[in-house]
Amino acid sequence: MPPNHEESEPEGPQEEACRLLCEALEEDNDRSTENRDNDTDLESKFWSFAETWTREFDMNETIEKDEIMNHAHIFGQALSTFAYQALGNKLTEFDLPTSLDTYAASICIHDLPLHKMSWQQTQDVILSLQINFNSLFECDPDEGFGCYVDINLVLGMLMAHIGFLESHKWKLPSQNSSGQSPQQPPEQSSKSNPMSGSIEVLHGVVDIDEEGWEYVREESMVFVLDALHAMLNAKELLFRAQAVPTSMHIDSNPNPNFLFNFHREASLDDFYDLSMISDCPTGSILQYRHKFRYLFHSVSQVIFFHYPTYDRQKQIPMQELQKRDIPQINLLPLLLQVKTDIPILTEHTGMGTRAKHTETPWSWAIVGKFALLVNNNLETYFAQDLRDLILYVDPNIVSSMQEA
Repeated sequence: MPPNHEESEPEGPQEEACRLLCEALEEDNDRSTENRDNDTDLESKFWSFAETWTREFDMNETIEKDEIMNHAHIFGQALSTFAYQALGNKLTEFDLPTSLDTYAASICIHDLPLHKMSWQQTQDVILSLQINFNSLFECDPDEGFGCYVDINLVLGMLMAHIGFLESHKWKLPSQNSSGQSPQQPPEQSSKSNPMSGSIEVLHGVVDIDEEGWEYVREESMVFVLDALHAMLNAKELLFRAQAVPTSMHIDSNPNPNFLFNFHREASLDDFYDLSMISDCPTGSILQYRHKFRYLFHSVSQVIFFHYPTYDRQKQIPMQELQKRDIPQINLLPLLLQVKTDIPILTEHTGMGTRAKHTETPWSWAIVGKFALLVNNNLETYFAQDLRDLILYVDPNIVSSMQEA
């Protein structure tokens, strides 16, 4: 072996994902439109990449100085382009209100079909979906989590439309009233700052080039990608959650009581933090953290940004906490006092990512009002009563506390 030869470092999960996505994009560009429409494999490839995005890329990754996106955003941006290539042929036929069923009135705030929506209108729909996201899911003790709508279809179509808008430039019809085609914009000085009557430009959600063509602003793309990543991550965790064995339920334990009033008193600060996190729209903490990255220091900033008159939740009495079927966000802070070696992960601290969940044998994942337990193999567990999850992790927790 030559002395100056250096062995290349093994390819990491992110590098491999980026290489495979680039190859898929290049491969699809070589296909004819007819072949692309008939290729059913593209859709499964998209969902495989989407899972990789949520598992291997942390949206909370530090953004370098003078940069707007981190690696997770860059991958998501490319993934949205692939989503349009994989699902774009379905966009014109996609009926968003029908897909959302009874939730359409609160999410579809524009009358246009999705494929005709502008960037701002699409962003409005995504924000409305964020606000209503947690209410779309329900938990059955035996069957697990289900969703009242086809959330995969909705998120996939939104991703595809975002990919279309991100990869194109456009003009308002009024800007071409002189009869010139969009491909021949009016001549302007290269030093001029074009004025636009577009509300989106005035609001700063899109930019405009020197020839008057509008395009998606990077900050707006970050805002949307934060939301889509958070919702894809949350639904994946919920759908994959499996119930703990019946033998581990607290009703099967002869001495189930291991929570006391001093646990409640010591956990009040944790309760206030967790309750605010659960009340935030899905993805909104990430969005706030990136939009105000030099100012963010507390989730309370996010909750009051969205709900200026917010009244924080109050912890229920200890007598109520001893009962079954109480809200999980009320019970979890007490369990943190009992089992201190299980950290909590949320959307802005790496929830769902392989790197974070492999740091400890177990970790809690907070998805709205639901608390899940995830092991270092990314296997997810749920229970109506979180004490069942603690007993699953440590069946001898009662006796160990008595010995202590």
